[in-house]
This record gives sequence, structure tokens and C-alpha cells, in this order.
Amino acid sequence: MRVLVVDDNWQIAELLSRMVQQVGHTTFIATDGLTAVRMALALPPDLVLLDIQMPGIDGYETARRLRIQHGRALPIFAVTSCEIDVTLADANGFSGWFEKPLGIDQLRALLCLPTCV
Repeated sequence: MRVLVVDDNWQIAELLSRMVQQVGHTTFIATDGLTAVRMALALPPDLVLLDIQMPGIDGYETARRLRIQHGRALPIFAVTSCEIDVTLADANGFSGWFEKPLGIDQLRALLCLPTCV
């Protein structure tokens, strides 16, 4: 799978990206919402791991824009250290959310969902 990792903290994005690669998938990293939206147009991801609190457009708005581009079929998961506004998350099309730090077992289970039987 192609996984788009979006986090304004480069170290966190890089760590999450390496974890996804360790599980056997390809990653792209964006450090802000607008870049994530542009990247997703150029190279459509199979799954998005998205931080909520980012400068510029936040994760809720980024998810909304990704939904406009790719529809409901694209799994978008929040990976965040802030409290999730469930109403906003649902309204903007999040498939689910995880608290940071995301563990390798959680990641394996998540990345297996669309492809494992």
C-alpha cells in the first residue's frame, strides 16, 4: 500500500513513516495539510495517517479536502496527541483515530485491514 503520513513535526512523521515501511508498505511524508492535499492528487494514497494540530489548515480541513478529492473509499486515520472532536472528525470523514504514540502492533493491525483476509 501507499501510505501518506502527515505531521508538522518532521521527527514524528519520519518515525511513523519508518514504522509503516517496516511493516512492508511505501510511504510519502507531508509536513502540512496543503502539501498533503497536493501530494494526494499527484500520487493517490491507499491510506492516510494524519495529525490534527498543524499550522495552516489543520487535520480536520485536510481530511475534508482529501474526501473531496478521493471520496469515502480512502481510509483517513487521525494520529494525534490532542483530544479528538468526534463531531468534527465524523463530519470531515475520518475513518478512525489513534493517540500518539502509535504502537507497532496497532499499526500492523491498521495496515492489514484493507489487505488481509
